[in-house]
Amino acid sequence: MDPAEAGTLKEIFQLQGAAIGRHEDMLQQMMQQLSLLVNSRTEAATEVAAPQPPPPETPAPGRCRGFLLQCLLFFEQQPSRFPSKRSKVGFLPGRLWPGLQHCGSNYL
Repeated sequence: MDPAEAGTLKEIFQLQGAAIGRHEDMLQQMMQQLSLLVNSRTEAATEVAAPQPPPPETPAPGRCRGFLLQCLLFFEQQPSRFPSKRSKVGFLPGRLWPGLQHCGSNYL
């Protein structure tokens, strides 16, 4: 190999090494920024209040559908709290006032 070619190759490798070093620094900075963003999102997610169950009601029979929809949405937001149909059905009597039990029988 010609000494001039060797010198040129050495310069090329040095330039590539410097570029790789800059890229590595940029990747490290990006990883740090990403880590900060993930941590801030995680903290924000834990600060979100848990969904509230629908308030106990004694609506007219025509309003039962809306009440049951609220219950269904509440169940979907907390699947670990209501893993079975039995747990969902067990939750409803606490939300229904006397005289309203007949309301849910058509939908359950």
